[in-house]
Amino acid sequence: MLWRILIITVCCVFLTASADVKPKTKAGIDTLFHLRRMFYVEDLDDDLFVEWDDIYQVFARADINNDGIYEFNEMLADPDMKDASRDDFNVFEVNGDGIVGMDDVHLKFYDILSSSGNDVDIKEYLGFMSTREPDRGELMDIESFVNAEKNFLVSDQNDNGFLSPYEYNAEFRFADADHDGFLNSNETDAFRPTRHVGQFCDAVATTGCSLNDVEALFNGADTDNSGKLSVEEYIIYFGNLMTAT
Repeated sequence: MLWRILIITVCCVFLTASADVKPKTKAGIDTLFHLRRMFYVEDLDDDLFVEWDDIYQVFARADINNDGIYEFNEMLADPDMKDASRDDFNVFEVNGDGIVGMDDVHLKFYDILSSSGNDVDIKEYLGFMSTREPDRGELMDIESFVNAEKNFLVSDQNDNGFLSPYEYNAEFRFADADHDGFLNSNETDAFRPTRHVGQFCDAVATTGCSLNDVEALFNGADTDNSGKLSVEEYIIYFGNLMTAT
């Protein structure tokens, strides 16, 4: 099959190439959310890394007629991409000819997957891929974005994509090691939503931060007043807190 031959050929080219594009440390928040979605689509084995095998399986599986070309209608036929937009397609379509071929794969991943390890985690993926994307939305520190996302995923106990007040307050109860109802300066680092933030309430050095103090942060992040936090709300609010400190 031509597709498999091209895969082997391009893989060999990749492995002997050296990357010279530096990853970005900041990018537009909307761009980061878009690329975050693409990372999880491309991480086919769900190991939290995008690897050579993931990439080529994505393209080979999507190439329905096995002609070595990936078109927008083929993208929509993929169950993982049925709601894809032209913007999603254009992430792959690099050389501007309206289709995605192995040349585009080469251009897209040349700077991402190096000859050592051949895999990238989400921070590396966002840093490199954002160099090929315009910044949409306010700039955000990529490390803060990734740290906030990780904290959200751990706190979201039922994995439904939202953080309830119960799940959020459970982090407070866990951090409150002496069970006095306050977080002292030694306990605030264990409160996951504000990890990497530092001091987040004035009372930390005296009485300690109360449940009301941390609930105020929850309410500040809940911009749609739904009583729960989406991953987007969480990352924007707590990620920016990390950047500000």
